[in-house]
Amino acid sequence: MTVSNTNTKLTYTGNGSTRTFGITFPLLSAAHLRIIVTDDDGTESEVTNRP
Repeated sequence: MTVSNTNTKLTYTGNGSTRTFGITFPLLSAAHLRIIVTDDDGTESEVTNRP
């Protein structure tokens, strides 16, 4: 049996106050979601403290 793996990427530009961003694909669990924040200098960091 083959299990398919589909990676979907959405990119949003923040403004410092917006805290809600929509997704356009089905999501079974928050554990299946990775959130990466990119600073102005291009440094990426993953958000790990989700409620």
